[in-house]
Amino acid sequence: MLAVAALEAAYGASQVLFGVSFRIGAGEVVTLLGRNGMGKTTTVRAMMGIMPTKAGAVTFGLYATKRGRRPLIRGVKGVCHSTPQSRSSRSR
Repeated sequence: MLAVAALEAAYGASQVLFGVSFRIGAGEVVTLLGRNGMGKTTTVRAMMGIMPTKAGAVTFGLYATKRGRRPLIRGVKGVCHSTPQSRSSRSR
C-alpha cells in the first residue's frame, strides 16, 4: 500500500535522512517513534513532498511520487502529516 525506498533528504549541506526504507500494507497501523531530533518529522515531510528529497521513492498503491510534485497532490492521494503544535494541544 505505502512503500518508501532509499529516501534521503538534507537541510542545506547537512544530510539528515540516509536510505530510509519501509513498507506498510493495507490495514496496518504504523507509528514512527524516536527521541527528539531523530528524523520522524523529517521522514514524513520528505514523504509528503513538503521538503525536497535527494534520492529515493515513495509509492502509494499504484501511485509513485515524483520530485517536485506539490504536497497537496500527495495529500489527495491519502498520505497525510499532522503534528501537534504544542503540548497544550494534546488531550489529557
